[in-house]
Amino acid sequence: MESYGCSIRCSDAVWCGEDVTRDLLIMSKHIFTLLHWTWQLPQTLIGWFVYQYIKFKDKNCIIDEHYHSTGHYAVMTKSEGFPGGVSLGRYVFTNMQFGWTSYDHEFGHSIQSLMLGPLYLIIIGLPSSLLAANVTDALNKRYFWFYTEKWADSIAGIRDSRDRLTASGRPRRQVNWWKGKMERK
Repeated sequence: MESYGCSIRCSDAVWCGEDVTRDLLIMSKHIFTLLHWTWQLPQTLIGWFVYQYIKFKDKNCIIDEHYHSTGHYAVMTKSEGFPGGVSLGRYVFTNMQFGWTSYDHEFGHSIQSLMLGPLYLIIIGLPSSLLAANVTDALNKRYFWFYTEKWADSIAGIRDSRDRLTASGRPRRQVNWWKGKMERK
């Protein structure tokens, strides 16, 4: 991968913290890459164009390859200037406003894409995008009750809104969380 000034990191650590041999990761990466460019072609192709645009526009973006315990693999792109988060096939984009919760949530959408294939854009992408375009911060809590978001949270192991909101009910934001170490606490 060319970096265009972006910071690119490749993690051998599995998303769920389990150990997997390097050979298995390499094999699963090739299998999932084939699935991304066949079964998930529409969203992966759109994601590739967005990925190229972000790498060109944001010289400070961070690009990571991450693996789920199932072997699913995604290219995670973190950019402060990105408006929220979106998952398009193997490409996941987020501004990380909720720290690791944003990361996990978008990875959940990536797994939805793997399960639904070409139907992902109709069943998840379009309804989620229309809802996000009409939701303000005051309604943020309601946004995550929508079936597309609740399902992604469920896949990622996010517990309702408790991982997103402070005790007072305000959004828990960690905008610059990735400027330090990339390790989970």
